[in-house]
Amino acid sequence: MTMNLVKKNLVLSQPQLTIDHTFMVPTDAIPEICSVFVKQRYFSEDNRKDLMSISDSGLQRDVKLELDASEIDDLGKALNYVRHPDPPLKEPAQMKELTQIGGNPGIFALRGYYLGAGDPNSSLPIVRYAGLLPQSYRDYESGIDTNDPFHEVLLEVFREDSCASIDEKPMSMSLEGKFKVIFPYRTGRTLGYLKDAKDKTFTAHLGRMRRLISKRKHAGQNVLFAFPGGLDSVEDGAQLLNEIEKTEFPANRLFFFGCSSFREGTQWNQDETKQIWESMLERADILSMNETELSDLHTVVVGNGTFQDKALSYKLMELPTEAIKVCHSSAGSLMDPGPDPGRFLNAEAFKTDPSGFLEQSLWLATDGAAYGIASQFGNHATEAAVRIFSIRVGSRNADTFKAVFLNVLETMPPGLIAVPAPLVARPMSALTGIGARFDALLAAFLMRS
Repeated sequence: MTMNLVKKNLVLSQPQLTIDHTFMVPTDAIPEICSVFVKQRYFSEDNRKDLMSISDSGLQRDVKLELDASEIDDLGKALNYVRHPDPPLKEPAQMKELTQIGGNPGIFALRGYYLGAGDPNSSLPIVRYAGLLPQSYRDYESGIDTNDPFHEVLLEVFREDSCASIDEKPMSMSLEGKFKVIFPYRTGRTLGYLKDAKDKTFTAHLGRMRRLISKRKHAGQNVLFAFPGGLDSVEDGAQLLNEIEKTEFPANRLFFFGCSSFREGTQWNQDETKQIWESMLERADILSMNETELSDLHTVVVGNGTFQDKALSYKLMELPTEAIKVCHSSAGSLMDPGPDPGRFLNAEAFKTDPSGFLEQSLWLATDGAAYGIASQFGNHATEAAVRIFSIRVGSRNADTFKAVFLNVLETMPPGLIAVPAPLVARPMSALTGIGARFDALLAAFLMRS
């Protein structure tokens, strides 16, 4: 008997991933560990000053110490020390290590894959990663037992023939107690690594994606080029989008952008934010952002650099793009479907009930993100698990949602879709990557065919 496979859409997440090493550490042990790093002269002088402050005063807030290319060996030594403290800590502490795929595109690809895995008749899209495959990832993958089902998932999602292998080792280490100190090493994450060394174009990258698209014989009419977490270079990002637009693919081309912060610490370059909008974000077919990113975009794009005291719901509507626009927060999510979401969405369920389809997609993405960060099995969340969890939600952050997205006594503007987040118990440290999880779920549910 011949099986009639559902024609699935394809989602390609790019351009980078990393490997994250998270250590659950008693809060009182973090200052002592930081003191050892200082005594061993790990990391740069500026970073050692911050570590000394933690050693002297304790960890009072989340701290991120950016590492440059000269600090990769120090990061390796620091990892080895935390795993096997020598000299030993004064008060020995049990530290649990969690090593996992990091970077928004990597998180996005895994979460999206798990939704539709194993069901050829599911209407959910095929989700794969197409970008940089660094040495840190290859070391991580080679260390996993080949009999572990997760190893097969890695080989399927992060296919070597669909990626550009590089020798760099992007990774991060995080010591997490009540607060956390993060050591991110970012070399090997930038778009420039995807360029051809000779002609400085993305021709080889486009060729790999084209082959991946062509191999999906049962792919539907849409391929979503997904950039969760933003692009690192305005010039390189615009060039890549231009080259994608000029290339013929055996499917309709769509763009998804998940914003990342437009600020470096307290510094905010409004001119650069405007460039990002004009060269990349306004091309989006689906645009996702958190409340801070939405406010910053509105200030630059609508306010011409002047902050406007308006509710976020109105700011979302006023962004001048016809994309499906979504703003997400810990309180819930808000969607402006735009004037014609049917141009991007080809699901039968959308044609039958457009409003219901969009509301269900946002609802499942919101609840799925909350479920994924509340459970130790978040990496393996499936569509069924998301649905089961959502149906059983007893209460939601309705009042908090109104406080985030509306001013006092305002009602929701017509045309928007609102989903307050479910009330769930979640450990503080599990908040890492929630934006990428939400974006992956949203893209997958919207791209049902």
